[in-house]
Amino acid sequence: MARRRSPFAALAAAALAAACSAPVRHYNCAEVTAANAAVDPRTIWTCNVDVMQRIVKGRDFSLREFWGASEFLEKLTGIPADAVETPQGRIPGPKIAASLRSWTDWYAAHASELTWDATTGTVRLIGAAEEG
Repeated sequence: MARRRSPFAALAAAALAAACSAPVRHYNCAEVTAANAAVDPRTIWTCNVDVMQRIVKGRDFSLREFWGASEFLEKLTGIPADAVETPQGRIPGPKIAASLRSWTDWYAAHASELTWDATTGTVRLIGAAEEG
């Protein structure tokens, strides 16, 4: 009797295969860190969301892109990425599309409150308490 793989195992294998087959790219969503740079926070948001949209659509991505985009989105919104821990690190989980929808809903409610903090080189909410 043949052993059946779970749909999750297939998704995890596909994610790792896609991550490994993607060209090594410099993760440039996080590149804008120069102090006093005039940065549009929407540009940084869009770059990170584009990474997640590629993942949801099954397109090539690198693990570094996923790690960077998920860290940015989780830290800013407080909404966790659906991810699975593997020996290679976190990979997108089977419900990453739901995470993307949650981030999109959050952005619709908070886009006008985003600002670039040149001191820390991060996007944050206007009036959000600074970390010490």
